[in-house]
Amino acid sequence: MKNRMRRVVKTGAGAVSVAAVLLGGALGAGTKAAPSNGRELVHAMFQRYEGKWYRNLRLVQKVKVFQGGKLDREEVWTETIQLPGKVRSEIGEAADGNTEIYVDGIYHWFRKGELVRKASYAHTVLLLGFDVYCQPPETTLARLQEVQIDLERIHETTWKGRPVYVVGAAKGDETSNQFWVDQEHLYYVREIRRVGQNLREVELGKYERLGGGWIATKLVFKRNGEVSATEEYLTYGLLDQIPPETFDVKALKSPNVSP
Repeated sequence: MKNRMRRVVKTGAGAVSVAAVLLGGALGAGTKAAPSNGRELVHAMFQRYEGKWYRNLRLVQKVKVFQGGKLDREEVWTETIQLPGKVRSEIGEAADGNTEIYVDGIYHWFRKGELVRKASYAHTVLLLGFDVYCQPPETTLARLQEVQIDLERIHETTWKGRPVYVVGAAKGDETSNQFWVDQEHLYYVREIRRVGQNLREVELGKYERLGGGWIATKLVFKRNGEVSATEEYLTYGLLDQIPPETFDVKALKSPNVSP
């Protein structure tokens, strides 16, 4: 059955989604005590958007990969996302069969339609940028503990001129595993995490309203302080539904979610 995209937004030139629910002052309305730990913050993130955040999304993004400080390659990826926890990425043309599917905490890599690798992966961008608003807080907290973020540590600082909460590190510590959340809108703007011998960082910016929530349209990934990749969302929109076979790793097919 053909699926239909309800709204598509083009970024740039100050474009704003016609699908966006104008949350207005309600997002920042009221005065509440600051969270005293990461658990309280995760609960607040969930409660702010409970029942409002979108579940089905499709986007097209420009991906740039860097090696040694120089651009190595540039690709266009089409991603179909079902929250919580499912992502399908088509690299280039879907017919080429170069696909990545993330489901049940496992990444599956296909090249020319053949499965070449799969591995467990802690997808914290998906977890903190999307899933946190759509699943029980205890599920999110369990995932954060798996990646060794100290949920008892929290402090306040500023990031790009905006007040943020930082969970997992003391003030001035930018080497411990941690994530940063905008205080007003309660969306995730930064993460630092050690993976093996590498210190990895992701920055999320250029947030736009989408449905009953938000979407970061520019992501910057760093490894040991050096940019390793960027993602820029070219178009994005909500889907009414997504066919189950989209995320079926045993029957790789092109997702039928065209506008």
